[in-house]
Amino acid sequence: MMVLSTRFISTRSLAPSFRFTSHRALTTVSPCPQQALFDHKSEAHSSIEERRAEISEEEQELIREGPGSYAMPSVGAPHPDTLYYDTQLAASNVKASGLCHFPDMLDADTCHRLRDHINKVLVTSKDLVANQGAPYLSCFGPVMARADRYDVLLPLDGLVLSAIRTVLSKVEPTMRELVGEDACLCELSALISDPGAVAQPLHHDTSFDGNPPRVSLLVALQDVNEDMGPTLFFPKTNTPEWHVQYLMRGEELEELLGATEHNVGTLKAGDAVLYDTHLLHCASGAEHSGRRRTLLTLSAQEENEDNREGQANIRKGYRGTLKLNQLQEWAVREEQHMVAATGI
Repeated sequence: MMVLSTRFISTRSLAPSFRFTSHRALTTVSPCPQQALFDHKSEAHSSIEERRAEISEEEQELIREGPGSYAMPSVGAPHPDTLYYDTQLAASNVKASGLCHFPDMLDADTCHRLRDHINKVLVTSKDLVANQGAPYLSCFGPVMARADRYDVLLPLDGLVLSAIRTVLSKVEPTMRELVGEDACLCELSALISDPGAVAQPLHHDTSFDGNPPRVSLLVALQDVNEDMGPTLFFPKTNTPEWHVQYLMRGEELEELLGATEHNVGTLKAGDAVLYDTHLLHCASGAEHSGRRRTLLTLSAQEENEDNREGQANIRKGYRGTLKLNQLQEWAVREEQHMVAATGI
């Protein structure tokens, strides 16, 4: 491949705290007083966020000028007898490329009901933060580019439990194959992008820091088209070498963005993508979208003394208690969570 001339001049001049694990934001102020108050408490429009926006703008320009995308590796429908997807094929795809597409995880009716339910959880969670003094991270994950974008932590209520049990009963063998037999659910949330959400900077969710490996599953709760800010994945970047190149922001990273094909998370309602959280990826912009994008997000890894207290997008009290191999024993926890979330 040709190596492009280096263009990361302005972003190289920023300190590492600005360049990496960025949270991009719009500079306009919401006309809705409650939304403006929530944005203030979530720091969605801070000056540091505006500076971080430079990174994403350069990256997206390179991606637009690049060779485009190709279909991500996929598996067929679940086996009619076991209801499992092809565990070995799915695991092989993730090991080889960093990700795998799964068709028909959820039916249309379940997607619709869960999406409506999540919308209500979002309203309640924003009110808790804006008006009732709840800490932002008790209700939301620290999503990047958080203006018009939310990573709302979900309660393990009846509807959520039913949906994730349907999903995980089909894919948890693959997840355990990838991250360990004793893997637990370590993230339970919904990624929401509203019309106007800008693209995220390129990032990885986890580092090579000695912690157990982690995988994340994104389940589309509506059709996701190119205008809705689908996630862009860069296959085979889930390596220590690529993490170094990411930090250096030199010609190799520029070539990745501007001269290498990538995968686009355009999905049908009910489809899903499982990916290694070391993989470089970003949500693209939804500036021209007229629809909300909602993704059910489930992550799993084995827990130990080092990572149990680390950041994970899951409600207080859940982490380390939801083993994938004990899925049928999981129970509703709605009442317990509301106490934990509000701090009462």
